[in-house]
Amino acid sequence: MPKRMEGVFQMSNEKYNDICKKYSVDSLVIFPMVESVTAVYGGPINFLGNVLPSSERDGCFFLSENATFLSRADNSLFLFQYKKGQERTSIVGCGICESHGEKAHPDEGIVQKYYRFVPETIKVFDNSISLKELQSVSPDIKLSRAQYVDFKYKSAICSLIDTRLNISKSFSKNINIALAPKHIETMGDETYYTCGNCEFRFKKAPRCPECGQLVLEQDLKG
Repeated sequence: MPKRMEGVFQMSNEKYNDICKKYSVDSLVIFPMVESVTAVYGGPINFLGNVLPSSERDGCFFLSENATFLSRADNSLFLFQYKKGQERTSIVGCGICESHGEKAHPDEGIVQKYYRFVPETIKVFDNSISLKELQSVSPDIKLSRAQYVDFKYKSAICSLIDTRLNISKSFSKNINIALAPKHIETMGDETYYTCGNCEFRFKKAPRCPECGQLVLEQDLKG
Protein backbone atom coordinates (compact mmCIF):
# COMPACT_ATOMS: atom_id res chain seq x y z
CA MET A 1 0.00 0.00 0.00
CA PRO A 2 1.21 3.56 -0.59
CA LYS A 3 2.66 5.47 2.35
CA ARG A 4 1.81 9.11 3.12
CA MET A 5 4.66 11.54 3.64
CA GLU A 6 4.00 15.24 4.17
CA GLY A 7 0.56 15.03 2.60
CA VAL A 8 1.54 13.24 -0.62
CA PHE A 9 1.63 9.61 -1.65
CA GLN A 10 4.94 7.80 -1.87
CA MET A 11 4.93 4.60 -3.91
CA SER A 12 5.74 1.36 -2.09
CA ASN A 13 7.63 -0.89 -4.51
CA GLU A 14 9.03 -3.63 -2.27
CA LYS A 15 10.42 -6.90 -3.50
CA TYR A 16 8.34 -9.82 -2.29
CA ASN A 17 11.22 -11.41 -0.43
CA ASP A 18 11.40 -8.25 1.72
CA ILE A 19 7.65 -8.45 2.33
CA CYS A 20 8.10 -12.06 3.51
CA LYS A 21 10.80 -10.96 5.94
CA LYS A 22 8.55 -8.20 7.29
CA TYR A 23 5.86 -10.77 8.15
CA SER A 24 8.28 -13.46 9.42
CA VAL A 25 7.30 -15.99 6.75
CA ASP A 26 8.69 -19.43 7.61
CA SER A 27 6.92 -21.80 5.20
CA LEU A 28 5.72 -22.07 1.59
CA VAL A 29 2.36 -23.47 0.51
CA ILE A 30 0.82 -24.21 -2.88
CA PHE A 31 -2.91 -23.81 -2.45
CA PRO A 32 -5.49 -24.86 -5.10
CA MET A 33 -8.52 -22.59 -5.46
CA VAL A 34 -11.81 -24.27 -6.36
CA GLU A 35 -13.40 -22.93 -9.56
CA SER A 36 -16.93 -23.18 -8.13
CA VAL A 37 -15.94 -20.96 -5.18
CA THR A 38 -14.21 -18.17 -7.15
CA ALA A 39 -16.80 -18.22 -9.97
CA VAL A 40 -19.37 -16.72 -7.59
CA TYR A 41 -17.15 -13.62 -7.40
CA GLY A 42 -16.37 -13.29 -11.11
CA GLY A 43 -13.35 -15.61 -11.22
CA PRO A 44 -9.98 -15.83 -9.43
CA ILE A 45 -8.59 -12.48 -10.56
CA ASN A 46 -11.52 -10.45 -9.24
CA PHE A 47 -11.70 -12.62 -6.11
CA LEU A 48 -8.01 -12.18 -5.22
CA GLY A 49 -7.70 -8.59 -6.43
CA ASN A 50 -10.90 -7.10 -5.04
CA VAL A 51 -12.99 -9.44 -2.86
CA LEU A 52 -10.37 -11.05 -0.62
CA PRO A 53 -8.52 -7.84 0.41
CA SER A 54 -11.74 -5.81 0.81
CA SER A 55 -12.73 -4.33 4.18
CA GLU A 56 -15.76 -6.66 4.26
CA ARG A 57 -13.70 -9.84 3.81
CA ASP A 58 -10.52 -8.53 5.51
CA GLY A 59 -8.31 -11.17 3.90
CA CYS A 60 -10.39 -14.16 5.08
CA PHE A 61 -10.40 -17.00 2.55
CA PHE A 62 -13.24 -19.39 3.47
CA LEU A 63 -12.77 -23.02 2.46
CA SER A 64 -15.26 -25.28 0.76
CA GLU A 65 -16.48 -28.24 2.78
CA ASN A 66 -14.19 -30.80 1.12
CA ALA A 67 -11.08 -28.60 0.83
CA THR A 68 -7.83 -29.74 2.43
CA PHE A 69 -7.20 -27.69 5.59
CA LEU A 70 -3.56 -27.11 6.51
CA SER A 71 -3.25 -26.54 10.26
CA ARG A 72 0.35 -25.25 9.90
CA ALA A 73 -0.56 -22.23 7.81
CA ASP A 74 0.32 -19.20 9.93
CA ASN A 75 3.28 -17.13 8.67
CA SER A 76 3.15 -18.97 5.33
CA LEU A 77 3.52 -17.63 1.81
CA PHE A 78 0.63 -19.10 -0.18
CA LEU A 79 0.85 -19.52 -3.94
CA PHE A 80 -2.71 -19.56 -5.30
CA GLN A 81 -3.14 -22.37 -7.82
CA TYR A 82 -5.99 -22.32 -10.32
CA LYS A 83 -7.27 -24.36 -13.24
CA LYS A 84 -10.32 -23.55 -15.32
CA GLY A 85 -11.76 -26.18 -17.62
CA GLN A 86 -9.08 -27.52 -19.96
CA GLU A 87 -6.59 -24.73 -19.21
CA ARG A 88 -3.23 -25.65 -17.74
CA THR A 89 -2.94 -25.36 -13.97
CA SER A 90 -0.84 -22.37 -12.92
CA ILE A 91 -0.16 -19.94 -10.08
CA VAL A 92 -2.34 -16.82 -10.47
CA GLY A 93 -1.44 -14.91 -7.30
CA CYS A 94 -0.01 -15.05 -3.81
CA GLY A 95 -0.49 -13.82 -0.26
CA ILE A 96 0.83 -14.22 3.28
CA CYS A 97 -1.37 -16.11 5.75
CA GLU A 98 -1.17 -14.76 9.30
CA SER A 99 -3.87 -16.84 11.03
CA HIS A 100 -6.57 -19.46 10.57
CA GLY A 101 -9.73 -20.63 12.31
CA GLU A 102 -13.48 -21.04 11.98
CA LYS A 103 -16.26 -18.45 11.83
CA ALA A 104 -19.46 -17.59 9.97
CA HIS A 105 -19.07 -16.84 6.26
CA PRO A 106 -20.14 -13.18 5.68
CA ASP A 107 -22.22 -14.07 2.60
CA GLU A 108 -23.59 -17.48 3.54
CA GLY A 109 -23.84 -17.30 7.33
CA ILE A 110 -22.48 -20.84 7.69
CA VAL A 111 -19.55 -21.51 10.03
CA GLN A 112 -16.56 -22.46 7.87
CA LYS A 113 -12.82 -22.87 8.22
CA TYR A 114 -10.75 -20.01 6.86
CA TYR A 115 -7.24 -18.67 6.31
CA ARG A 116 -6.73 -14.99 7.02
CA PHE A 117 -4.28 -13.26 4.65
CA VAL A 118 -2.65 -9.88 5.26
CA PRO A 119 -4.61 -7.79 2.68
CA GLU A 120 -1.63 -5.71 1.50
CA THR A 121 0.37 -8.88 0.73
CA ILE A 122 -2.28 -10.32 -1.63
CA LYS A 123 -1.04 -9.99 -5.19
CA VAL A 124 -2.63 -10.96 -8.52
CA PHE A 125 -0.41 -11.81 -11.48
CA ASP A 126 -1.11 -10.41 -14.96
CA ASN A 127 0.71 -13.48 -16.29
CA SER A 128 0.43 -16.63 -14.23
CA ILE A 129 3.44 -18.69 -13.15
CA SER A 130 3.55 -22.04 -14.95
CA LEU A 131 4.43 -25.44 -13.57
CA LYS A 132 7.51 -25.46 -15.81
CA GLU A 133 8.76 -22.25 -14.19
CA LEU A 134 8.17 -23.63 -10.69
CA GLN A 135 9.96 -26.86 -11.55
CA SER A 136 12.96 -24.85 -12.73
CA VAL A 137 13.21 -23.88 -9.04
CA SER A 138 12.33 -27.31 -7.64
CA PRO A 139 11.64 -30.38 -9.83
CA ASP A 140 9.63 -31.89 -6.94
CA ILE A 141 6.81 -29.33 -7.21
CA LYS A 142 3.51 -30.69 -8.54
CA LEU A 143 0.34 -28.70 -9.15
CA SER A 144 -2.38 -31.04 -7.99
CA ARG A 145 -3.19 -30.56 -4.30
CA ALA A 146 -2.47 -28.38 -1.27
CA GLN A 147 1.17 -28.94 -0.37
CA TYR A 148 4.16 -27.52 1.42
CA VAL A 149 7.26 -26.57 -0.57
CA ASP A 150 10.76 -26.81 0.87
CA PHE A 151 11.44 -23.43 2.48
CA LYS A 152 14.95 -23.27 1.03
CA TYR A 153 13.32 -22.25 -2.27
CA LYS A 154 11.65 -19.13 -0.80
CA SER A 155 14.06 -16.59 -2.31
CA ALA A 156 13.91 -18.18 -5.77
CA ILE A 157 10.11 -18.29 -5.71
CA CYS A 158 9.95 -14.67 -4.51
CA SER A 159 12.13 -13.72 -7.46
CA LEU A 160 9.59 -15.41 -9.76
CA ILE A 161 6.83 -13.42 -8.06
CA ASP A 162 8.75 -10.18 -8.61
CA THR A 163 8.82 -10.82 -12.35
CA ARG A 164 5.00 -10.76 -12.26
CA LEU A 165 4.78 -7.60 -10.15
CA ASN A 166 6.85 -5.36 -12.44
CA ILE A 167 9.16 -4.45 -9.56
CA SER A 168 11.72 -2.87 -11.87
CA LYS A 169 9.11 -1.10 -14.01
CA SER A 170 9.54 2.63 -14.55
CA PHE A 171 6.66 4.66 -13.12
CA SER A 172 5.64 8.30 -13.43
CA LYS A 173 7.82 10.49 -11.24
CA ASN A 174 5.03 12.98 -10.45
CA ILE A 175 1.98 11.06 -9.25
CA ASN A 176 0.18 14.35 -8.53
CA ILE A 177 -0.27 15.04 -12.26
CA ALA A 178 -3.61 13.37 -13.02
CA LEU A 179 -3.70 10.47 -15.47
CA ALA A 180 -6.73 8.80 -17.04
CA PRO A 181 -7.18 5.11 -16.16
CA LYS A 182 -5.78 2.68 -18.72
CA HIS A 183 -9.02 0.68 -18.50
CA ILE A 184 -12.43 1.27 -16.89
CA GLU A 185 -14.62 -1.74 -16.07
CA THR A 186 -18.10 -1.86 -14.50
CA MET A 187 -19.21 -4.95 -12.57
CA GLY A 188 -22.72 -4.65 -11.17
CA ASP A 189 -22.83 -1.43 -9.11
CA GLU A 190 -19.03 -1.18 -8.83
CA THR A 191 -16.55 0.48 -11.18
CA TYR A 192 -12.91 -0.64 -11.38
CA TYR A 193 -9.96 1.23 -12.87
CA THR A 194 -6.64 -0.01 -14.18
CA CYS A 195 -4.10 2.62 -13.16
CA GLY A 196 -2.60 4.57 -16.06
CA ASN A 197 0.71 4.65 -14.20
CA CYS A 198 1.38 1.24 -12.60
CA GLU A 199 -1.47 -0.80 -14.21
CA PHE A 200 -2.83 -1.85 -10.79
CA ARG A 201 -6.57 -2.69 -10.85
CA PHE A 202 -8.65 -1.05 -8.11
CA LYS A 203 -12.16 0.06 -7.15
CA LYS A 204 -12.99 3.61 -8.28
CA ALA A 205 -11.11 6.12 -6.13
CA PRO A 206 -9.38 9.53 -6.50
CA ARG A 207 -5.94 7.85 -6.36
CA CYS A 208 -4.46 4.46 -7.15
CA PRO A 209 -4.00 2.58 -3.84
CA GLU A 210 -0.85 0.89 -5.18
CA CYS A 211 1.28 3.79 -6.45
CA GLY A 212 -0.70 6.85 -5.35
CA GLN A 213 -1.28 8.13 -8.89
CA LEU A 214 -3.94 10.89 -9.07
CA VAL A 215 -6.84 9.87 -11.32
CA LEU A 216 -8.06 12.34 -13.92
CA GLU A 217 -11.09 14.06 -12.36
CA GLN A 218 -13.42 13.66 -15.36
CA ASP A 219 -13.14 9.88 -15.05
CA LEU A 220 -14.44 9.97 -11.46
CA LYS A 221 -17.83 11.39 -12.44
CA GLY A 222 -20.84 9.16 -12.74
